[in-house]
Amino acid sequence: MPQPGVKSLQKIKVVLIGSNGLLGSDLSKTLRVNENIDLIPLNKKQCDVTNYKDVKKNLGKLNFDYLINAAAFAQVDLAEVEKDTCYLVNVQAVKNLIRISKKKNATIIHFSSDYVFDGKNNQPYQEDDLRLPLSVYGNSKKESEDIVTSYRKHYVLRTSWLFGKAKNNFVSKIKEKSEESITLTVVNDQIGSPTYTIDIGIFVGEIISKNIKEYGIYNITNEGFMSWYEFAKLILKLLNRKLEVNP
Repeated sequence: MPQPGVKSLQKIKVVLIGSNGLLGSDLSKTLRVNENIDLIPLNKKQCDVTNYKDVKKNLGKLNFDYLINAAAFAQVDLAEVEKDTCYLVNVQAVKNLIRISKKKNATIIHFSSDYVFDGKNNQPYQEDDLRLPLSVYGNSKKESEDIVTSYRKHYVLRTSWLFGKAKNNFVSKIKEKSEESITLTVVNDQIGSPTYTIDIGIFVGEIISKNIKEYGIYNITNEGFMSWYEFAKLILKLLNRKLEVNP
């Protein structure tokens, strides 16, 4: 029981959509241990964000201050084939989440991607650089940004080359490949900033805990840059695996 005259601190209620994905699972890990946050993680089975009736049913009964959208169709090549599914998850679902956020007067934190750009800059991208996506996936993320930024209480966090504790990311794939073969061939003409999902989670936790109101779009990555080829060589070095890697 709180002592007389001492006001108890009320935790900030946060709903996390896509809690079992690559990003969502590590967001869940970091936000659960944040003493200022009362986290409500939801996966696809618990709330189908592509269906507004399901969103209203499952989120309408909850009180929350922040809604984090970590759900996405992020398979870039497959999006060219499954365009409708990509837009359903990356665009329609975002419309649904904005509707419920407005009803709750909640702040939305939405994740976007470096794929909204064409990759032709020879220097790091700034938040207000011209967006010229070259793919279905990139265009779907651009549209999602436009939807989110139409609502005042928003954060759009653009990131890139995510890797983390969950499987099915570049680090885990290189590790698996290194156990199966003696040589690897990895793309060397794409440059980016590999970004650890745990670090993203810590950053998001700070935004929420400090109750920052500087809404807008932010480009968020770890420091440095390299090619996929260089990243693969670094992973193998850290794993102490002596494999030939061809660019």
